Amino acid sequence: MRKIFETAGFLIAALGLTGLCRHYLGWAPFGVVRRVLPFGQDVLWINIVLVVVGGLVMVTPDLVEDARR
Repeated sequence: MRKIFETAGFLIAALGLTGLCRHYLGWAPFGVVRRVLPFGQDVLWINIVLVVVGGLVMVTPDLVEDARR
């Protein structure tokens, strides 16, 4: 289960980072994935939220494990 959360968090953060690249640099390495997303692609705050949420999802298994000890 831990690997699933870490993988999902990494993918969410990667989507946010590609959105930031597209916003600031004008290109996106994963353009096909960005076109599939249902929400605004060029909105800066959505990309920042995706990076933060992705980071939180990656850290969550460690926090839960520490709380159980």
